[in-house]
Order: sequence, then C-alpha cells, then structure tokens
Amino acid sequence: MPPQKISPTGMERLIGCPLSWVLENKAEIAPSPFVGLPDASQMIGTLCHAVLELLFTERRDWTIEAAGQRAEELFDQLVPQAAATLQQPGAELELRRTRQAIAKAVTVLMTYIRRAGLQVEHVEQKIERGLGPDAPLVSGKVDLILRHSNGQHYIVDLKWTKTAKYHEERLTEGKPLQLAAYSWLAERMLGQRPEAGYFMLKQARMLFSASAPFDNGYVAGTDLSSTWHQATRTYETRIKALADGQAVATGVPHTADEGDDTLPLALDPPCRICSYQPLCRATPGKH
Repeated sequence: MPPQKISPTGMERLIGCPLSWVLENKAEIAPSPFVGLPDASQMIGTLCHAVLELLFTERRDWTIEAAGQRAEELFDQLVPQAAATLQQPGAELELRRTRQAIAKAVTVLMTYIRRAGLQVEHVEQKIERGLGPDAPLVSGKVDLILRHSNGQHYIVDLKWTKTAKYHEERLTEGKPLQLAAYSWLAERMLGQRPEAGYFMLKQARMLFSASAPFDNGYVAGTDLSSTWHQATRTYETRIKALADGQAVATGVPHTADEGDDTLPLALDPPCRICSYQPLCRATPGKH
C-alpha cells in the first residue's frame, strides 16, 4: 500500500533504496540502537539548527555582528541539553572550536542575507501539499524562507556535514530532491516557486540553485522544477514496483534493477546513512 504521507527525505530514501524504505516504514523492523547512534556531525547539526531557530524567533532584524554574538550566548545555553558530550573532561578544545564555528556560520549567513537585501520571513516552516488524487501528502519543514523587497522568495536548507562535496554534487548533477520538494511545497503558500539552496554550516558556505540573489554560491546544473518532475515520475515507478512485490536493495551488487540507470531521477543508494546494512550487507557508495 502506498504511503498516505511522506517527507522529502522519505521520498529520497524510497527512490534511492526501496528495500531500506520498506524495512523502516512497512515491515517496521527497528534498526540496531548501536547502528543508529548519532555521530558528532548529527549532534552539532541539531544544536546549530536549534541556535538559529531561537535566534530568528527572538528577532528577524539582527545586524551581522549582533547575530554572531547572540549565537554564542544561545550555544552556551543549549549545550548542556543538546550536546552534553562537549562538556566532558578533555573536550574543552572541541567545545571552543564548535562554539566558534557556529558563531562564524551565523555571521556568514547573516552577511549573505543582508548583502542580498533579504529578510527572514519564515523559520522551520512546516508545509504540506498533496501530490494528487490517490497520491500521498508530502510534508516537510523548511529551515529558512527569505523574502526580498521585490516580493521574490528564496529557500535555504541548513546542513552541518564534514564536507560540502555531497551536497554540491547533488546540485551539479541536478539531483537535489529535497530542495526541489521544498520549492514545490512552498509554491502554494508563497504564490511562486522559489529558488533554493544549501547553507553549509560547518564550511560557512552557500550552495545555491540560481545566480541570484547571492553574490557567490551559485552551483550550475539544477532546474528545481525539472528535478521535482523527475522525482515524482521516479516515485511512481518505485511504488508500482513495490505493488508488484519488488523491493530492491540498490546498494547490493547484482540485485539492483537493471532499469535503475534509466529512471528519470537515479539517486545513489543511501548506504551512508542507512541503519539496515547488517541485513542487506550493502557496501556504502562513493559518498
């Protein structure tokens, strides 16, 4: 049975590896708690999201300098609950480096926003939209929706990862499904389909789908409307295969459907973030 509701991340998982999606959402097989333990990047990413959400909930008109200073204060308040391991004996250097990195990320992000003449309009905005008759409700939470005085909107998805390579490649290859989904989701609410991009928090770097509105950060290769169209067609293909009893483990050699290469949107298997590798014994891909 197709899902009644799906997130952009869930759609990405289903397209990338149907078996992984089925194990989690249909078979409801719980992964090992040890396999699923969050790593340092996940922990700090969650902390950084919390800092930015509180920052923009307090005010939307921060100056660049004031935003960075307030981010440090919020970091100090949130660490005991969100990243207590950073306060353990011997972690003093990592604590200081993380504090500085988050403050820098906020400062650079605010610099991008102010120089482009933008205002923060929505933070952690939940949006739902139906794909169509007999199709699921797509539900997502957009990190930042920015607005220019000319009425144009832009979406920024905040990411904390070890490198920016994976997300940059998604844009150059025309495969940023989450960004395309957020743009489509926001269309009805905003009356326009906005361009979107990633702000890589650890690297303090913008990766955007269009040359405007930011001075730098444009990564050529993506048309968000086209990506979304390809994603929905591929989703339909995957759902039909599941209805026929085919749940492919795309990360296992010789088990992937030979037609995967001809899918409208062919995504790499999500082995790098999948907790079910002990079951399928897939080898993580190039990312």
